[in-house]
Amino acid sequence: MTTHSDANTDAAVASLDAATIVAHFWRAQGLTAATVELFGLSVAARDGRVWLRCPVHDVDGRVRAIKLFAADGTGGTWEGMARSDLAYGVRFTLPGVPVLVVSAVRHVWRLAAAGLPAVCVLCGPDDPVPATAIEQIVAAGPSLALVIDDEDARLPGGAGSVVRALRAAGLDAGGYRLPVDPLARALGWGGATLTDLATRVGLDGAVTADPDLLYAAVAGFEPVMVRASEEGG
Repeated sequence: MTTHSDANTDAAVASLDAATIVAHFWRAQGLTAATVELFGLSVAARDGRVWLRCPVHDVDGRVRAIKLFAADGTGGTWEGMARSDLAYGVRFTLPGVPVLVVSAVRHVWRLAAAGLPAVCVLCGPDDPVPATAIEQIVAAGPSLALVIDDEDARLPGGAGSVVRALRAAGLDAGGYRLPVDPLARALGWGGATLTDLATRVGLDGAVTADPDLLYAAVAGFEPVMVRASEEGG
């Protein structure tokens, strides 16, 4: 049931502009006013909660689904039908240019803010890699896919599975593990994240990064081994 307070929240949210979205939604995760405009982000309210509304585009720019992220960082849901079989960011992948395949939407924003093409598969690491997402990435025409893993690469949706699926679809792909920060792991932070990497190589969202610098950094990570017997199967 929608209350009077909920209705007031809904009305207030409807008036938020891009600058306000950036100020309140995950600035540290890579959101800038340019990112908001590029990805068509907006805000929405449901039952007194505020959500970041994130269209999921196809290669041709058609909106296939709407993903919602809670403003308080407590998770996400879908507006309408769930489409975890899709890839996010393929609309902005450049033909003939390497694309970074990352593990979260916020990483796509972070890299896009620095002018670097990136995509993520919207299924979870425990789910099989969906054929639709792989087809979308390949259809975007990148020259190479660099799959960066901050989960266990052996999981059904981990880097190893993504690399195998991309190669089977005809795209040159390699998988790389993010280096683990021993102190962060000891403190229970889980090690490095792609946002940490972005900070280390100068992706501060204010300037365009040198793509070669990032690609060289990724290529220096520990590779995800993909056994030949697993290719295409």
